[in-house]
Amino acid sequence: MLLLGAAAQAMVPALGQGATQAVGDGVIAGAVLARGDDGSAARDQRVAFVRAFAEDASDTLIPGIDAVAGTHAKNGAGFREQLRRLHVDVPGPG
Repeated sequence: MLLLGAAAQAMVPALGQGATQAVGDGVIAGAVLARGDDGSAARDQRVAFVRAFAEDASDTLIPGIDAVAGTHAKNGAGFREQLRRLHVDVPGPG
């Protein structure tokens, strides 16, 4: 059985990463099957980063949180660096 995307990663919807992670999972799964090894450690690290970032990006959806302050914080360098990493630092199949 092979689970991909949201079925495998349990992402919160804030960054819309369910389908994106499914594509990444498929690329990695194909490479792993072609090589005949496990090769999942790098994928596990990427998924952990994306999951944590998606949770951080969801903070304005939590009741009682100051959504305006949270939105302003997302204009900071740290959040922008995580966005860059999300969209640019994508590991290949191996």
